[in-house]
Amino acid sequence: MCAVAFFMVAATVVQANQCRSDSECPRDNEPKQVLSLLQTQLQMIALDHDGEDTAGGTVGGVGKVSGGAKAGASEVHHGLKTLGEKKAHRLGNLMTNPSAMLTELEGMVHSGETPAFELISAIKNLILDDIIPSLQTTQDEAAEDLADALDAIELCNNVSKTRGAEIEGDEQVSVSNKRSIHAACRDAEKIKYEHNLTSSDSYCVKLGKFLHDPPQLIIPEYLNREESVQFVKDMSKECEKKVSELAGNCTLQEEELAAMNADCALKQDSFELAFCTWRTEVELNCKTLDTCYSTANTTYTRLVAKLKGSGEGGLEEKWRTEEAALNKILCFCNVWLSTIDERDNRSQHNVTAFEACTEMNHTPASQTMREPAVKSDCPLDPVANHPGTSGFITQEYSSFIDFVKEVISCSRWANSCNASTPPANGAIGDCTDTLASRSTCQPTCNSGYGADGSSSCTMGSLTVATCDATTTTTTTTTTTTTTTTTTTTATTTTTTTTMTTTTTTTTTTTTTTTMNGFPNGFRVQLIPGSRYDHETCACAALEEDVVPGAGYYLITFDDDRRYQYEWKDLVVCTEASAYIEVTSGSCLGITSAHECENAACKLGFADFTTISDNQNGAPPYCYMDSGFLKFNDNTNTGTCSDDHKCACKAQ
Repeated sequence: MCAVAFFMVAATVVQANQCRSDSECPRDNEPKQVLSLLQTQLQMIALDHDGEDTAGGTVGGVGKVSGGAKAGASEVHHGLKTLGEKKAHRLGNLMTNPSAMLTELEGMVHSGETPAFELISAIKNLILDDIIPSLQTTQDEAAEDLADALDAIELCNNVSKTRGAEIEGDEQVSVSNKRSIHAACRDAEKIKYEHNLTSSDSYCVKLGKFLHDPPQLIIPEYLNREESVQFVKDMSKECEKKVSELAGNCTLQEEELAAMNADCALKQDSFELAFCTWRTEVELNCKTLDTCYSTANTTYTRLVAKLKGSGEGGLEEKWRTEEAALNKILCFCNVWLSTIDERDNRSQHNVTAFEACTEMNHTPASQTMREPAVKSDCPLDPVANHPGTSGFITQEYSSFIDFVKEVISCSRWANSCNASTPPANGAIGDCTDTLASRSTCQPTCNSGYGADGSSSCTMGSLTVATCDATTTTTTTTTTTTTTTTTTTTATTTTTTTTMTTTTTTTTTTTTTTTMNGFPNGFRVQLIPGSRYDHETCACAALEEDVVPGAGYYLITFDDDRRYQYEWKDLVVCTEASAYIEVTSGSCLGITSAHECENAACKLGFADFTTISDNQNGAPPYCYMDSGFLKFNDNTNTGTCSDDHKCACKAQ
């Protein structure tokens, strides 16, 4: 309470001393003087001050300050000193609007008022020690924020460039190497194919000539009939030997070519997978750069807008105004502090010096702001023609386009399956950890077990083949043999008949057809969705037994396509009669995309490569739309029509 009483009395005394005997007190409608603002704040600070009684007692304090302005000013100065750093900081809150403070001080200068010397000194110290450093700190922090935003933009570019260089040295090099390996394989395959087909040294060419223009059989005239017959038999054996030799060697050539084609197909898959991986990394790097740069540039733009603003709304303009006001305030303070009136410890009024302060102009230090870096180039052109686009085939396979298999699109690789886990009682066979969607692979089984089919991948979902145990049965067959012996004499003929019964034990292996192969005459087709299913959807009657692990077999399909395939490429034939075309109402739907493509092909549709589709008004499952084959998982609600003809299962 002592401190409160002191400051209130001190304020009264100082206020009274402002009305000099030779000047008028300011009128109520003039601007409130900064001295009054400062003193009011001092009083508020004193209310929560817990220090000593700075006036030496309430009553004594009143008596002391009432003795004159000099004593009151001294006590104010002492009070400021005892407030401490925390309270002095609250005093600094008065200066949050230097322009308003300048207006107050200019009013004092205009009215000729002379504030207490100690108070002006406190204002000056507050500006120099607190306000200006605080303002400078604010400006420095803003500059740092802006520099950080610019650095962030450059960092986005640098990170993208670094990642781009890594991709170029890793994924792109891998693509280049695998491209060369695949191209070399296809070139060799092409040469071998042309050799088998056209070279005079080819056994297949020789076989063709032999079959189309067999050697003429000329029987020497000097041979009698018996000798001529023997001659023909001998020549026939020679021809049989010759044609068998040519046919066998031709088959070997075709098997070598088929093996080379299979090897090239694996290299093609490896190349296309590497290309899609490269594309994914390039696109991800560019997308990351776009996001990073956009975020950093937005931050930078927001900071610049905050600093520059529009009109007088920017921080920089506000800071310039505050700096100019603070400099004028300091100028006024310096004038007031330059001379002191010894009678009452007050500053003297120097009109000339005040005019110089009023007319002074503040020129802020020029600051150079660097421009943000332009976003680095991140070209996508090198991967624009990727697997799944027509441009990829033209770009990569134009020189051997007739030898490549179906290209696996990047979307199919993206939905690949890990088929590298062997089945129970078997091994992984030709399965890998990246089995593309809509592809199959063949695991192998241990002795005594047979595979129930191939493993297949559909949009990331793996269907695994299993190795099932085979079963053995014993069959007893009874064979009756009749032997007739005839003995003839001049008068008697005796016939003796002997019946012999033989028991034969036969061991057979009973499994499903696909587990141990397909027998001669069995009708098969290429597995829908497999590596060769794009070549034909027709069925074929086998001309020999086809078993697992025995290599390639020459197969002639109903559409006259004739080429070599392995057992793992085949499945039991589904005849065209199993499907029907429906143009009105609904039907028994086909529930898989692979079967949809197979049915569309067998029904002769214009397109048999499915597009995933979900739309109202269109029929469910498998149907044609504007020349495209579409498939959905029974999500559509429409019906079949002339515009949307359906491929359905026959009832």
